[in-house]
Amino acid sequence: METYKELYEKAKKKKALRKITPELYKFEKEGDVLIGAYVSQARVGVSAESLGYNQYIFETDDGMVKFGPGRGFDADAADVLTQGVIYAVTYLGQVKTSSKRTVNKYDIVEIGMAEYSETQPGLHTGDGD
Repeated sequence: METYKELYEKAKKKKALRKITPELYKFEKEGDVLIGAYVSQARVGVSAESLGYNQYIFETDDGMVKFGPGRGFDADAADVLTQGVIYAVTYLGQVKTSSKRTVNKYDIVEIGMAEYSETQPGLHTGDGD
């Protein structure tokens, strides 16, 4: 029986490893777009002074990514994103609120259900597959 290390080395040699640790994604300028299947979200940055914010994980063409867009995004999207659905998230820049705070703004567009997802094998579109 092969050891776990031997199995790892064999998969590595065959280039059959798939990294599941998401890379940090950063929107750099207005118009930047993140396109991928929504995987999950987790609350981070919670402390006695802060309610924290959600960090979102998406599966993209380049692999798994995570980003923390802020509480404004949370209010708009946290309860409506559906696991396995593909979204395009466009960064619209920063705006000032009535309380003079600066917040990031995003446009979120649903594209559809992933036909196949590394995170959820077997996802199909609703077109009779």
